[in-house]
Amino acid sequence: MSSAHPFYSGTYNGRDCYCMTADDRVKRVADFDLPTCRAALEVAGLQGTVKKAIERRMRKLERLQ
Repeated sequence: MSSAHPFYSGTYNGRDCYCMTADDRVKRVADFDLPTCRAALEVAGLQGTVKKAIERRMRKLERLQ
């Protein structure tokens, strides 16, 4: 699932849009792979709950490998 920005949600009227709320971001984390999780941790202004969700997802993916 790796992409340039892990919370990119689409382009509307020629403008790039991103998930900004913690709730929306946590829902997206469930589909992330390890590289996307690492990229997401680098997003400026990342909410604490989102960071915890990413870290949980990373631990789960690492256990599955």
